[in-house]
Formats: sequence, C-alpha cells, structure tokens
Amino acid sequence: MDFIASTRLAFFAGGLLIYLVGLAVYRLYLSPLAKFPGPKLAALTLWFEFYYDVVQRGRYTWKIAEMHKRYGEMSLGKARHISSDINPCYRTNRAH
Repeated sequence: MDFIASTRLAFFAGGLLIYLVGLAVYRLYLSPLAKFPGPKLAALTLWFEFYYDVVQRGRYTWKIAEMHKRYGEMSLGKARHISSDINPCYRTNRAH
C-alpha cells in the first residue's frame, strides 16, 4: 500500500472513530432522552434490543418488564425510544 492510500485510510478510520465517540457522548449526556433512566447500553445502540430478541429468542418483552421494575414506569428501552409502563388505553371519565 502506498503512502497516499494509507493516509486516506487513516483519515477515514480517525473520522469514523470521532463520529462514533461524538454520537456516544450525545446519546448518553446531551440528548433530551438522556435524563430518562435505563441501561446505558440501551441508550447507545439498538444492538441491546437485537440481543434480547434474536440471541435470547424473543426475551426483549420480559427485559422491558424487568427494566420497568428497576427504573420505574418510564424508562429508556432502546436508543431513541422511551418505554412506558402506563397503559395508553386506560382513561378515567370523571365528567359528572
């Protein structure tokens, strides 16, 4: 490999690394969703859901229930997604 090709590869790898670190910092600390409780790995990537759905064969639903017991009724289920334990169909009608 010549010098120019190796320099381009180094710049590309460095740029990719800077992008990924910046994205991780944004998702963990600067995002509006960062204030919600939940596993940090779930906040970083969608691989968290993939692991429980594919590797653990559909256990993500039960993992969400565990997270609600641990973190409360509103928790960070995966990157860019808030999971709510509140039933959206439940409404009280107090019109008298």
